[in-house]
Amino acid sequence: MIREYTGWSDWQVRAHIKQLEEMEYIGVRTSSRGKEYSYILTYQGQGEEHQERCYLNLTSVEQIETLMNREDEALPRG
Repeated sequence: MIREYTGWSDWQVRAHIKQLEEMEYIGVRTSSRGKEYSYILTYQGQGEEHQERCYLNLTSVEQIETLMNREDEALPRG
């Protein structure tokens, strides 16, 4: 369906789907036969109420900075 809609080659579709999967924007489901794939968005309505940034279940930049600061503070000074 993606190939039909976009007109992209099989390689292009696979490459972009793989990137979206690695970035955790989509989840991949296979059929019981293992040859048919379906994809689900990991978006669950985050950010809609207050127009805040939506990270689709990814760790936000602010959370990463906080974690990094905690690790820096825990390092022994010498």
